[in-house]
Amino acid sequence: MGKEHNYLLYIQLILLILLAYFGDLNRVFSNPLLSIIFSLGLIACALSVMRLGTKSFSPFPYPSKTNVHANEGVYKYVRHPLYSGIMLSGLALLLSNLKLETFAVLITLGLILNIKADIEEEHLLKRHGDYKTYQTNTKKFIPFVY
Repeated sequence: MGKEHNYLLYIQLILLILLAYFGDLNRVFSNPLLSIIFSLGLIACALSVMRLGTKSFSPFPYPSKTNVHANEGVYKYVRHPLYSGIMLSGLALLLSNLKLETFAVLITLGLILNIKADIEEEHLLKRHGDYKTYQTNTKKFIPFVY
C-alpha cells in the first residue's frame, strides 16, 4: 500500500498532543462525569486494539497486509471504535477546559479521523467482499447515530 496518506497519522498525533496540552487532566480526574467519559474513551480504544490484534492493527489510514475483517466485539456496534474512543476522551478534555482552541483542536481531530476512516474503508471494501454489508448495517462512529 502507498504511504501517501501517512501524514494524516502525524497530524492526528500533533492534535492529540495539543488536546492533552489544552485540556485539564486534573479537572478530568477530579470530576466524576469527566472521568467516566474519559475512561470510556480509553476503554473503547483498548477494546478496539485488543480485538484487532497485532495482525490487523495499523495506525495508518490503510489496513495492514495481514488484516482480518473485524465485525465482532466493539466492532459490532461501530466500524471505527478506536476513533470513537479517541473522540470520547477528547470530549472529556474539551469539557475540562471550554476554550475556543480546545474546541478547534477537537473538531480538527474529528475531521482528520473521518478522513482516515474513509480512506481505510476504500481499502477494506477492495479487500473484504462482505465489508459493504457491514458498512451498510453498522454505524461509523456513534452506535445507532453516525
